[in-house]
Amino acid sequence: MKNNPRSPSISKQSPIFKNKATTAAVPPLGRTYTTTFAPAQDEQHQHQQLEKQQMLNIIEKLVIRMEQNDKNHIKSNQKIYSEDERKLIVHGLRQYYVKLNEYEKNAKLIDLLNKIKFNQIIILVESARHCKALSKLLAEQNIPTVEVHRRMSKEERLQRCKEFKEFKKRILVATDSIAFRMDFVAVNIVFNYDISEDADTYLHRVIGAGRFGTKGLAITFVADETEAEILNEVQSRLEVQIGEMPDEIDVVTHIENR
Repeated sequence: MKNNPRSPSISKQSPIFKNKATTAAVPPLGRTYTTTFAPAQDEQHQHQQLEKQQMLNIIEKLVIRMEQNDKNHIKSNQKIYSEDERKLIVHGLRQYYVKLNEYEKNAKLIDLLNKIKFNQIIILVESARHCKALSKLLAEQNIPTVEVHRRMSKEERLQRCKEFKEFKKRILVATDSIAFRMDFVAVNIVFNYDISEDADTYLHRVIGAGRFGTKGLAITFVADETEAEILNEVQSRLEVQIGEMPDEIDVVTHIENR
């Protein structure tokens, strides 16, 4: 997204956030490598691939079943409250925005990841390119992540999502198209690193941080006037108040049993 020299203005909120941290640059993307097999290995490789595909089919069926169970759990326990489908609001979810310049996002994100206590986090970005670059940057800062985007094969996406579900890593960097298809019940914080394109997309994103009426936190980075307008649309459409993020966040606002 391009920088806008004008300060973003969000409906009747506090002054723009000033981020003085030194910003790390997003590194260039790495190369893509392909693997080849010698003729003598073909039969063994085909057998291994068949076994792997069978396992992935089993995993996918389990994921679909888990998602359906979660949906049934939501309906039966009535933990999501709404006046109508357009005004769906998750009970217990705290929502904040951070005003900053585009080039300040990385430093601010790293600062928050090191400061905020969490179970699991999803960081949502607008493209596979951003997903790969941000994951690499965080790894260089000793912040391990699971990277999932639409350019990956179905096999790889399922395997990485399985790793995240199993808590092998606690931070997922993903694009919308991937995050919407999976259900991660332990997630209690969602970062909109790149803002959603509209109110509906925003809603789908943040629901992941407050499912079943549990406590959760959604943080949106706002870098220009266009993004501020989107956030204003979100507030109006969903009839929800999104305040500027405070310097300190009490852990009881987004972690259960505290």
